[in-house]
Amino acid sequence: MADEFKLRLSYLVENGFFRESFQGGQINIDQANPGRGGYVQTIGTSEETVDFGDVTTEGLLFMRNLDANNFITFGPDSTGMKVVGKLKPGEVAFFRVDPAVVLKAKADTASCKLDVRLYED
Repeated sequence: MADEFKLRLSYLVENGFFRESFQGGQINIDQANPGRGGYVQTIGTSEETVDFGDVTTEGLLFMRNLDANNFITFGPDSTGMKVVGKLKPGEVAFFRVDPAVVLKAKADTASCKLDVRLYED
């Protein structure tokens, strides 16, 4: 089969006189193995590994910061976390994971709940 994963892309920015919208349509992505791992993980104020659960081959990763006040930073483990992203309260990240990389995360001021959903490749 093909095109098991369908992603619809659109956004709208309105800030004073600045306005921009994007209608990217739908992207279809193949998924060889059905399933996903992950759960709502509590991320503390020290670096910790993002737990993907029981996934055979890492594919697309969705993360959402469920905290109302604090941000979470994340990035690969390379003798300590190298920060490449930041999720403010309620924000999301969606990208394909390289199976060779260990992903770390760290909450800013207090522990935060992170919704982690990793889909099989």
